[in-house]
Parts: sequence; structure tokens; C-alpha cells
Amino acid sequence: MLDPTQYTDKCRNGANSEKANRDAFVAKMLADKDSQLAKAKAKLEGADFEVVLDRWTQTFHLREGCADNSMSYSAFRIKRSTIGSSHEVTTFAVVTIDDDVASDKRTLKLRAITDLKSRTQP
Repeated sequence: MLDPTQYTDKCRNGANSEKANRDAFVAKMLADKDSQLAKAKAKLEGADFEVVLDRWTQTFHLREGCADNSMSYSAFRIKRSTIGSSHEVTTFAVVTIDDDVASDKRTLKLRAITDLKSRTQP
């Protein structure tokens, strides 16, 4: 895995967005019970539900030539039933993280957790 604070291949499209580093960053946020993401997850989880992040999708990308690079990735935060054969799934929010490179230094940060007005059971 690449060092998440370094970015050595500035000319390869997407070189600083290696999935393993992004996943490690998210895992650290979830492991820190005081982080905004961990608190949001804990608020929704219960005995019958788990909260997961769906796959990450690039939602912003800005780069000119081999210069600095700014990207954002978003994933849905989903609450999914864990009991029996229930197939209840509800999407509650969109989580967005920024993955930026400036002067060869990489920065990952949580941009937002945007709540959605989801459909609920009748």
C-alpha cells in the first residue's frame, strides 16, 4: 500500500486515489468513536441492523497536466436488516471524502455527511 501522505506519480491519471489508502482512511475514522463518521454510524446501528458504506464513486476531479490534483469520492450510507430473511435496506445519507494532492503532499478528509429524506416503512 502506498503511503497515504505521499504522491510520487503525478502524471498517472488517478495515481493518488488508490483504493487501499482510501479504505484505510475510512477504517481509521470508523475506529475513532469520536469521529463524525463513527458517531453517525453508531446513531443508526441497532441489534437488528448494520450500517455500511456502499461502493465509492468519484464525484469530483480537477487536474491540469501533471500539477496538483483535487478529487472527491462519495458513497451511500446504508442501513440493512440483519435478522432472518428480511430484505429491508434504507439509504440514509451520502458520505463524501476529499482526496487532494498539493505540492506532492496528499490529504484525505471527510467533506460531508449529507442526510437524505429516505422512504420508511408504512
